[in-house]
Amino acid sequence: MIQHRSHLKWAIILVLGVLAVTNAKAQEQRPTTNTTTHGVDINKKKERPDRRRIIHIIKNDTRNILYGNKCFEDFTRDRGYEYVVQPKGNRLNKSETGRLLHNFGAKFGIFFRNGPFWKIKEGKKKKECRTKSGDFVG
Repeated sequence: MIQHRSHLKWAIILVLGVLAVTNAKAQEQRPTTNTTTHGVDINKKKERPDRRRIIHIIKNDTRNILYGNKCFEDFTRDRGYEYVVQPKGNRLNKSETGRLLHNFGAKFGIFFRNGPFWKIKEGKKKKECRTKSGDFVG
């Protein structure tokens, strides 16, 4: 009985030793990152996802904006703007002057965000999305 306990004790010690060594080897093989390394500051601006504010261009109708076309909507959203349709009778669309002033400011912001030729790039992408999807109605 005493010998049986002695063998069991050595078997347990052997198994625990093997587990400790394999765990240590696994720890050595893992790459260290900034978030797991102690004493390293995290650059919050670099790690934060891009949170650009979407600029809205208000239109009275859906003509020439491919409204509902996923390809074109994804393109404009990636560029940081999107078209919003507000019919003339809508209570949010209070005046034509307010809409024009808003769109002037929006296009001014898009000019600085996407460059001076943003409208030409949009036209090319609109034509490409229109031919890919066969959307020649709007």
